Amino acid sequence: MAASPPTPPAPHGTTATPGGARPHGGTSTPGHVFVIPGDLAHLDADAMVLPTDRGFTVERQWFPVLGLADGDASEPPTPDPVAALRPGAWPDGDGRARETGTGTPVLPTWFVDSVRDPTLDGKDAADALADRVGHVLRAVARSGVQPGRGRSRVLVALPTLGVGGGDFGSLRGLVIDAQLAACRAAAEETGIDVVVVARNASDYAAFQDHRRSRLGDTAGSVDDERARALGRRARDGSLALFIAAGVGMGAGLPGWRQLIDLLAGDTDDPEGTRTALARLASPLDQAELLRMRLPDLAQRIAEHVGSTSRYAVAHALLASLRCRRAVTTNYDRLYELAVGDVDGALPISVLPTHRVAAHAPWLLKMHGDSQDPASIVLSRSDFVGFDSSFRPMGALVQALLLTQHVLVVGASMQDDNFLRLAYEIRGFLGDPREDGEPLFGTVLTLSEDPAQGELWRGWFDYVAMSRDPHDDRARELAVFLDHVAMHASRPSFALDVRYEQLLDPPEQDAARAARALLHQLEDLDLADRDRWSTVVQALRDSGAEG
Repeated sequence: MAASPPTPPAPHGTTATPGGARPHGGTSTPGHVFVIPGDLAHLDADAMVLPTDRGFTVERQWFPVLGLADGDASEPPTPDPVAALRPGAWPDGDGRARETGTGTPVLPTWFVDSVRDPTLDGKDAADALADRVGHVLRAVARSGVQPGRGRSRVLVALPTLGVGGGDFGSLRGLVIDAQLAACRAAAEETGIDVVVVARNASDYAAFQDHRRSRLGDTAGSVDDERARALGRRARDGSLALFIAAGVGMGAGLPGWRQLIDLLAGDTDDPEGTRTALARLASPLDQAELLRMRLPDLAQRIAEHVGSTSRYAVAHALLASLRCRRAVTTNYDRLYELAVGDVDGALPISVLPTHRVAAHAPWLLKMHGDSQDPASIVLSRSDFVGFDSSFRPMGALVQALLLTQHVLVVGASMQDDNFLRLAYEIRGFLGDPREDGEPLFGTVLTLSEDPAQGELWRGWFDYVAMSRDPHDDRARELAVFLDHVAMHASRPSFALDVRYEQLLDPPEQDAARAARALLHQLEDLDLADRDRWSTVVQALRDSGAEG
């Protein structure tokens, strides 16, 4: 569930008054460029930009993104069945896909020629690609596409361009520099938000390192000191996550009150039920009444929540932190989907349904899972019986509060089960030191809450995403998490020759020497190699075999 009922999403592709440079949300502030790992086919956005060439060849790997049959990357690319999407006047014009019949893409889609011009050297070719990307992003901003899912700005998603069939694969550093510059310029000029989805782990690391090197131009109003500290904790393994309903707002999940209203609509007497619910102050009692009127209440909840299949930017950013331990009160499966896209080789273990696999991350679902309706906790009776039925889960949450720095995201800090567990630990530990670090962790709140901050002083560091009631607070949360993720990313590309253009000349010399060292160590006799295994692994982890 989401923290509060989101604004009903505008239909994708609807057109408002055609416009000027800033047609979205009436804002004059610059847009933001997010970078996430993941799968473009699973991300919720308002529009997307995909790569092609001057002949309009669309590779099969993009078929699922377009909502077509899954492609087989081993087969040659083919123009069908995407030929109907070919923009008018291609390769000229603004690149917008035609939307005709069964060829209508899942999201409003633009195409950009991402193939390297063979007549230009690497830098000039990358700059030419950046010009084409900027042209398309400005076309999206002018198109009248409206923000959905309660967003205040249009969110445009695009992959790393030109590094597949575009012949920029050996010049990834140049592409990353050029693509970031083009996205920033368009976001600055038009006010749209842009999210770069880096499917390749080394590309993602290079994007983030490049952004860190230019942080002075992008920090804006973000509390970068706190973001940096949380990023360090993610890198050293001391950060755990507590994910609550507010994270799902960007994916269009219903908030508690909206869910209650949806469930009332499922009863035999919707208006009578809504009238009765209005007389009950507590949402827990409202849910209890719904349980009496809807024998299949849990199944109905699972249907309302489980139908959302695309995660928000915030889910992808949290997954990118690679925290091995996480807890959620949400029923949906979006965080699990995002984690799978970040590291599909090591699937997340979901507790209490599954045993934790060795070295795998795990997620504890405190209030149940939409895929197991019988496990859902919502009503007064569910909460009353929680302690007796699920004490081992409570103990696990308390262990995290004692041993990890817990980052609480999207929570109102009013969940009775979580508060009881936290207060038990408070009583066990006694009063916190006034000048010490918060003993439990950090709470990211959507708006300033001085009373809650005072109540949890010494236990949680309260960080307000916005002090302005007119801000898009869910967006501000995502922007902050974007900075945390940027600082959490490891520079695993540094020795990869494909990213050499991102390094200074002395660094390039050092990287060449490191790659030569790896080759030298790999040529050693097997009997001698083991003592060098730690060094070899470190060189490989830094991209020396890229």
